Amino acid sequence: VMLDVGQGDAILVESRAGGRMLVDGGPDPERLLTELDARVPPWDRRIDLVVLTHPHEDHVAGLVRVVERYRVGRVFEPGMHGPGPGWQAWDTALREGPPRASLAVGAHLRLDEVTLTVVWPEAGTPVEPASTGRSINDTSIILLGEANGRRFLLTGDAEDDVDPRLVARGLPRIDLLKVAHHGSATATSAALLEATRPE
Repeated sequence: VMLDVGQGDAILVESRAGGRMLVDGGPDPERLLTELDARVPPWDRRIDLVVLTHPHEDHVAGLVRVVERYRVGRVFEPGMHGPGPGWQAWDTALREGPPRASLAVGAHLRLDEVTLTVVWPEAGTPVEPASTGRSINDTSIILLGEANGRRFLLTGDAEDDVDPRLVARGLPRIDLLKVAHHGSATATSAALLEATRPE
């Protein structure tokens, strides 16, 4: 489910067995909680995995309240610090929150029948960004998922300079593509679309 959080991303993945993964949290904690509360029953406030694709405010700021209201199993990030107050609050909340780890190319996650492979970023993501824009976007965790014979690609905000490296490594055809960087002109290149041919 692509949650309606305004300018930003928040994607809820649910397995048939009831596993839950939240990818990003949008910019507004209250709006994210409203969207989650409409889909997650109050007697089962559990999110097994949270993936922060990259530390821009429109992906991280909404997540702070999630670790307060929900039982979060594990948190995954690219390993880069963010420049804004939302990321600072998130970092503080996680110091006594669920375990957190970094993800890089080749890592695998499993949520019941849903399997996910990390196809970006490469290992060695710098802790401090070189700038507040593209250098942060290009650390986005990109997940290639498969479930029930269907494939999906969640691209965060990775910009078009990342695409040639993904295409060169080989990407399969996919059923669903979450376009990168909110559909901006500097993301999701024609070459990526040609390689993956999303439905």
